Amino acid sequence: MKRKIENLIDLLDQSKLRKQAIVKSLKENDKKNIQLSSSVIFFKDVIYDTKKAIASAKKSIDRYYFC
Repeated sequence: MKRKIENLIDLLDQSKLRKQAIVKSLKENDKKNIQLSSSVIFFKDVIYDTKKAIASAKKSIDRYYFC
């Protein structure tokens, strides 16, 4: 009976360690997701601004050649 209790305590300790590892991994992944989301937002803004600049340049070129 004593051995079974020791085995159960060992299993409980292993379970706690696994839970801690999973929680740590989830927190790290959450940080990476936040960084990735920020990067996506930044590049979407860059793409939008680039498209606006290209459209403006095209209008200027069109005005220069067709006036």
